Amino acid sequence: MQATTKSFLAFLLCCLIVGDIALNACVEYDEFAGGTKSQTGILMYLAVQLMAQIMTFIMLFLMLSHTYPFQAGLFHEVFKEFRGVFAFWFLYWGLTLVLGIFRVNYIMEKKRVPYLMLRNIKYLAMSVVHKVVAVVFYSLVLDASTKLWNPLFYSRPAWVKEIRQKGSRSR
Repeated sequence: MQATTKSFLAFLLCCLIVGDIALNACVEYDEFAGGTKSQTGILMYLAVQLMAQIMTFIMLFLMLSHTYPFQAGLFHEVFKEFRGVFAFWFLYWGLTLVLGIFRVNYIMEKKRVPYLMLRNIKYLAMSVVHKVVAVVFYSLVLDASTKLWNPLFYSRPAWVKEIRQKGSRSR
């Protein structure tokens, strides 16, 4: 992959993460996210956040698809290296969806502002877990995108040399 393509994908990935952080930070405190002003606002927050997370997954997959082992059909080797980020993506996406559905139901039924949900102990616990998982997910995504700058992933000789070294260390 060319450096400009990698840079562009990494930039888009960072923009998606910053957008997700912004949504995560304000969704429970923004009056537009429901309450008396707009019940559709809370749905828009959820939809935009889920789409940003799906786009993050797509960006990571695009970055992985340009690596030598991926193109050589060694999917297992590539995914073994990055399984943590994909596992946390599914966990984070699922938590975002569950928390968003809880939030939407609360706003639609009670017609109150979102920050009042924080009085509900189940919601508060789920929100705290969601935020902690988000921090770990952001860290893993940034680590994966940094790791994908390594020339090892784009050169056959470098990849073969690394695999042989790993094989000799395990014997």
